[in-house]
Amino acid sequence: MKTIIFFFFSFLMFITGIYAQQAYLFVYVPYQESGKIMDDSISFLSEEGILTQNLLITNGTYSCFYYFYDNSIKYKQDSAKPIDLTPVIVKEYDSAGQHYGQMKLTHPALVKQVDTSCVVYKNLREQKLYFEYSSRIAYGAIKKFFSDTLFPMKWTLIPEEKKFGNLLCKKATTFFRNREITVWYCPDIPISDGPWKLGGLPGPIVCWEQPADKALLLQSMHVVPDFPENLVSQWHELNSTHIPYYPSYRRMLDETAKKTKLLWQQEKSNCVSCQNTNSAKLTQTLTFYNPYEGIKYVFDL
Repeated sequence: MKTIIFFFFSFLMFITGIYAQQAYLFVYVPYQESGKIMDDSISFLSEEGILTQNLLITNGTYSCFYYFYDNSIKYKQDSAKPIDLTPVIVKEYDSAGQHYGQMKLTHPALVKQVDTSCVVYKNLREQKLYFEYSSRIAYGAIKKFFSDTLFPMKWTLIPEEKKFGNLLCKKATTFFRNREITVWYCPDIPISDGPWKLGGLPGPIVCWEQPADKALLLQSMHVVPDFPENLVSQWHELNSTHIPYYPSYRRMLDETAKKTKLLWQQEKSNCVSCQNTNSAKLTQTLTFYNPYEGIKYVFDL
């Protein structure tokens, strides 16, 4: 929680009068997911024990989206449950006069993710975007900024309206990162922005309805005097540095996933209870994904 609280209060501590343009702080929560908002008014704890934050601060020129994920509570709960080590046969074959069966464990490998976060900086005036994913997943940490195209998605505006609280919103769809995305935006607020890398609509995105593995709903909106100076400084620092483009990010992610798979395989080979007892090959599925990007890795260990 220290990481969460520090980031939120850094928003408030560094607000100055340098930039006169009015800024907004949007707090999003998982859409149609049971849980509660914590006492800090920005953190959401789901019933299954996952803590998240989704914050967007923007003034129409500068923008910063921050995502935080911690499944420590769920990991602890799942680890305490009895594990069924009874394998099931997924493949059988005969070879050299012998009958073999490939076995698979029915339970997934547990992966603890702590202080997993995503930061996306946008500059609508300069048409630039930088992003960073920081993750303590399985082994080590991934932390490096990459650049991406600002608002490359082509929106289809749908003549439908829906109310979210007091906000009357309109519907839009697009195909981005290999999946269909549906959002609801509010044209009454003069901000063309949204969570993660989304934006480019005539109003802020209030509800991200179908992003495959994530869905977000605006929980609250706060008007702040100015955009935080420290985030502007961070933007200028990134802008003066060579930042690799998105394909470099995908290559790094693929390499990290392969290394993670090898490390899990090594651990499994040293696990006495995981060894095969009937001369069949025993496999276990490891699945982990990158939030928002729609990237998922599934390995048989």
